[in-house]
Amino acid sequence: MPMPGPPYNPHIHPAFQQQQQQQPTNGAPFSPPPEEGQRSLASGDIKGQDPKSNDMSNTQSLAKNFGVSAAIVSDLKLAPTTVDKEDLAVGSNGLSSGRDREGAETKAPRNSQNWRKVTLALGARPDPAIIDVWLPKNRALVQRIVDVYFTRLNVHRPVFFKRVFQASLDDLYSDRMTVHDPGFICSLYLVLALGTLSEASHLSSEVEGEDVTMSPPNKTPPKNAMPPEWPDHDEFFKRALGVKPDLKVTISSLQALILLHLYLYTERQGRTLWRLVGSLVRLSIELGLHHDPTSQVNPVNQHIFSDEECQLRIRLWGIVLIHDRGTSLLLGRPLGIAPSDANTPRPSRMSSANRLKDAREDFSEHFDLSHPITEIQADIINSLYSPTRQSSDTIMRNATRIIKSMAEFRSRLPEKYKDYFGGTDDWPLERRSKLVQDITEDEGLTL
Repeated sequence: MPMPGPPYNPHIHPAFQQQQQQQPTNGAPFSPPPEEGQRSLASGDIKGQDPKSNDMSNTQSLAKNFGVSAAIVSDLKLAPTTVDKEDLAVGSNGLSSGRDREGAETKAPRNSQNWRKVTLALGARPDPAIIDVWLPKNRALVQRIVDVYFTRLNVHRPVFFKRVFQASLDDLYSDRMTVHDPGFICSLYLVLALGTLSEASHLSSEVEGEDVTMSPPNKTPPKNAMPPEWPDHDEFFKRALGVKPDLKVTISSLQALILLHLYLYTERQGRTLWRLVGSLVRLSIELGLHHDPTSQVNPVNQHIFSDEECQLRIRLWGIVLIHDRGTSLLLGRPLGIAPSDANTPRPSRMSSANRLKDAREDFSEHFDLSHPITEIQADIINSLYSPTRQSSDTIMRNATRIIKSMAEFRSRLPEKYKDYFGGTDDWPLERRSKLVQDITEDEGLTL
């Protein structure tokens, strides 16, 4: 005698049969998701997340784009598209000290007379909530510190295009920015913190007659090196931590977390940095940065990203890999993502110059030369740090290949690096001393 209820459905795994049989049989058939141009921003679809421009934001879209049989989808009776009620904040409560749980973003600063308050809307809804953002009042000094950051730091880790950052900064100070972007606000505070550290260090080194390029990166500059009305770098950092829990899955949030990593590096937070890099890698993957942006097109064969957007995504992915490989190698831990899991090209000064003509958004030679090193580091971690037992012959083959890669990289360095690796034994002491004294910032960082 046959069992009552709907028959066994061969399309569904047995574990889900009981749940399937409890559902009514006259549900609405599967309806495809809206087309590309009709998607709501609230749907969660992230530009560039899929290299073929598929909508990855919900179950129905995944079923349609990956060719799941309509009969299967109809039998499953998928719920209509809904927006997640909760999202895990990208930067939420990650520091054991609790510094990122103090909610410093809206608190009045220590010396509020040196700050100004800007009111921004939380979202673009008709009647949104508002939030107060505190900015240094001295606009000229703000610009000076921003220029310091872009001149000395951003060239080696090109997190931003200065023109874009400058436009957002001008809009914020002229009250043209109306919607709160936590990624940009957090980034601004960290740019001011890093710029203040750099400028104070340079000013104190000039007074003491030190070579600032040889000073330890965690050396704390004297607090009286900057004008008295200017906030301490630590106050900017605390305000950035106040914004950090609000970071979401956006490019600006990724930029903020990269700056946070750079700042914490000055405090020598080794293992904390490794965990933070893990967040950077996961966020980058969710944003689709591991896919080559230059080859992504929409259904009508138009490029998804402009040349500027492509270069920014390539640079950010390159920065994330530098940080991932570096911290993993220092701590002897696995990579956040394997080289075979990404096809984003290396950042290249030549490619960047060709695609961003007249934009003047170049980066340093050191950053350009860092990416072959990341590939060697990845090989070291995957082959020599592997937890699986290897024979002595395998270890020797891996080590020989890595040494050969390092020798090839050295041979491809510009001619000016040649003397640093040998051939100076017959030089007089004065000439050898001058060789070391004349090392540029780019050369020093690369060496």
